[in-house]
Amino acid sequence: MIRARRPRFSLLAMLLWCGCGGGATFEADPQPATIAVFPAGPLTVRAGDALALSLTVRDRNGQGLSTHVSFISSAPNVATAAAVPCCSTSSYALTALAPGTAVITAFSGDAVTKLTVNVVTWPRTVVSGPAFGAAARGSVALVTTLDGHVLRLDAASGAVVATYDYYSTYVAFSNDGARAFFANTVFDLATGSEVHALVADPSTTCGQITAAREQPGGTLIFLGCSGGVLTVNGTTSAVISSVAAGPVTSLALHPTDPRLYASVPTDGRVDEISTQSTGLIRELPILGGPQGAVLPGGSEIEVAMEGDHQVERWDLAALEATDSAHVQPLPGGGGPYDLVESTDGTRLLASVGGFVVELDRATITVTKTYWVGGTARRIGVADGRAVVANEGGWIDLLPF
Repeated sequence: MIRARRPRFSLLAMLLWCGCGGGATFEADPQPATIAVFPAGPLTVRAGDALALSLTVRDRNGQGLSTHVSFISSAPNVATAAAVPCCSTSSYALTALAPGTAVITAFSGDAVTKLTVNVVTWPRTVVSGPAFGAAARGSVALVTTLDGHVLRLDAASGAVVATYDYYSTYVAFSNDGARAFFANTVFDLATGSEVHALVADPSTTCGQITAAREQPGGTLIFLGCSGGVLTVNGTTSAVISSVAAGPVTSLALHPTDPRLYASVPTDGRVDEISTQSTGLIRELPILGGPQGAVLPGGSEIEVAMEGDHQVERWDLAALEATDSAHVQPLPGGGGPYDLVESTDGTRLLASVGGFVVELDRATITVTKTYWVGGTARRIGVADGRAVVANEGGWIDLLPF
């Protein structure tokens, strides 16, 4: 009997031949070929802050390597990067030292990449509890904290000038800026006192109030509620009408048309409501959310898609997405949670975990990435500043 000879392969040859069952190839002596740094930049960091960097090193076949990475800064007095001394060599941090621009070069073997870091200064106010809601108007900023306060700040310096004892996750200004809406309150800012309740019995008519917008040129106030959208008389608090829906996370007025847009993320839609009749015009299916916030403009709306980590532009006539931008500086990060526009309407800001991302509105492209740490939530914009409420327990006033 003649037996077939069994071919002999070394273990290394077998691995190269079979690719470990996944079609991959491996080098006998893998060397670094590429480095990816997250956040990728250009990055804007506040002087004195430090943030963790996430690095991925791969060989020429795309396989990940565990290897040390070194750094050189073009301006070590402005910003530096290095391995974290207390941890393993795979942990790295960026430290912002002084205003200016530094180019950080990361290298390992022949693999090289660069990170541009702009270090600036901006006011930061530490508060007693997690900051959540934010609004700004002229020289006044209002921020809510989850330990039961509404803080009134000077929008230029960030200094707290008054504290009101109300628990609220949102805050908004009236059209004339003389009053504010938070919790279940119409609040007079001149006297620092409550005028009247927004609605007589919110527990049965609205549930938790999550947003408020005053009718342009009118006397009605639209409330985003855990049960839908409620329209109330701004003077008597009487309920005018309601649009039943799931929990509303944000309300936004169209800049030119008599329409209000309510984000209903649990149902994957945005409700379009008439600010004249107060009735529902139509339901816009915005799938792939949840939507953190919606921002109308012209014939389109921009939507902060928390589930997809994107800002998307939707055509209001065709009801389809026409453009989008990925806004997740760090893999696995959260957001975007909020979406606001600059005073002139040409730029957008989105809160994305420990970052605030600026986008060009015309092209929906990222132009700046601010590191703020913690978890940035709501943003208020006024007079070239963005007031960012951070659940970490502070408020940032970004130049915007």
